[in-house]
Amino acid sequence: MHFTYVYTICIAASCVHAKMSCDDSACVLPACRCFSDRSIPGYLSPFQTPQIVTITLENNISSVIKPLYDSLLNFRNPNNCSIRVSFYIDDSGTDYSIVTNYASQGHEIGIQSINGTPPNSSADWIHMIKYMKTRLGRDGIPSSYGVRAPHLSFGGTNEYIGIQTNDMMYDSSCVTSEFVSPGTLKWPFTYDYDYGMFKCDIGTSVDRPFPGRWQVMLAAYRYKGVECAVPDSCENVKTEAEAFDIIYEAFLDHYLGDRAPYTVVISPAWMLTDYKRAGLINFLTNITTHRDVWLVSQIQAIQWVKQPTSLDHILEFPPWTC
Repeated sequence: MHFTYVYTICIAASCVHAKMSCDDSACVLPACRCFSDRSIPGYLSPFQTPQIVTITLENNISSVIKPLYDSLLNFRNPNNCSIRVSFYIDDSGTDYSIVTNYASQGHEIGIQSINGTPPNSSADWIHMIKYMKTRLGRDGIPSSYGVRAPHLSFGGTNEYIGIQTNDMMYDSSCVTSEFVSPGTLKWPFTYDYDYGMFKCDIGTSVDRPFPGRWQVMLAAYRYKGVECAVPDSCENVKTEAEAFDIIYEAFLDHYLGDRAPYTVVISPAWMLTDYKRAGLINFLTNITTHRDVWLVSQIQAIQWVKQPTSLDHILEFPPWTC
């Protein structure tokens, strides 16, 4: 099976487009997955595939937001283990004793920024990620694997230089309004190839290969005729029912399609709004009644992609056990 990519070569300020093929005999799991690969990992059918949902929580963590986050964490997966979420934290304003507590519960602690400002260069990305890894390590918090750019302003090549230099695994900042419907939703993939013309809605592109470094894309939302990057940016969400609907309708696109992982980006502003928080809790209450839906962290999602495991055997999948 072969997949074809378009990439760009620029010589003396003149750009031409050429083809770069991706042969699945060379790009194979667990180390590599092609951008254009539409198959479910392991060539499973949708009915054999667990629907992964990842709740991702951003910015700083303080005593003000902690009780609100805690209200999301009492749910359980089909193996009766507590759900896991991913935090992407800013250094400024964060209470690291709370972060330590969340890490001890098995939640993923990812990196967002020092002060909420996106880095401007590869050197800035290298510095920011290194600083945050060091800061987390000072409190004994396990080294993070994931990065999310502030304001979802994807850093492209510069960001991946920072990720590679600091031995991180993946980015979760790339919003796409192109791959949002059943059949087009993207599974996590690696940058072993230069994908050229592919770019995210916000930020810059990756224009060189980064072997073994993963991308977890974020499907944009389309709700009542409005398109938005994340639920909180849809201004037509005015009630608890609408807060539930915007998240649940996007979930169904994944669940009734090829079951690509569904990433939900939740901001502090969403959590601080009572009816939006209630809508999210209703969503979690609903989906945790399904025996084929799993709420895991983003690193746990990538672990599944690397080692696809069918629903028949998922209760014994080691990365998802208690």
